[in-house]
Amino acid sequence: AMARPGNLPYPQRAIIKLIDGVQYKYIRNFCPERWPMGLLENGFPEGGPGPTKKWYVDNYCNEDFKFYINLAVAKRPYEEFYNLQNDPYELNNLVSNDNYLQLKNYLSAELDSVLIQTKDPRISEGICVFDRMPYTVGF
Repeated sequence: AMARPGNLPYPQRAIIKLIDGVQYKYIRNFCPERWPMGLLENGFPEGGPGPTKKWYVDNYCNEDFKFYINLAVAKRPYEEFYNLQNDPYELNNLVSNDNYLQLKNYLSAELDSVLIQTKDPRISEGICVFDRMPYTVGF
């Protein structure tokens, strides 16, 4: 049996490249329909214990903090692209910015190349091994 959807792992891969003296980071979220930290209902199981996670749980419904809480626990888009020199905290996703389209596509292709070369399970046919038992038990 499969684990509940909120308990499946959150698959991401990323690549950071220095281009013309600027570091860029490209992130691919393979299953953007999943919740990266799990669900509030089961206590955000993907986040380790501690005061930060407790703060997210305690303030989840507080509209004053919604922007920050969403950055931490909300669903992510399929692709993210950041200029780490201008945006070291990765708050401004440039994936839709036409000025960065060529660089984003370059890093996306570079990531694909690494995933193929290393036979990453996330790009293999069928259900990824990490989405099958025993990996989905106990999340």
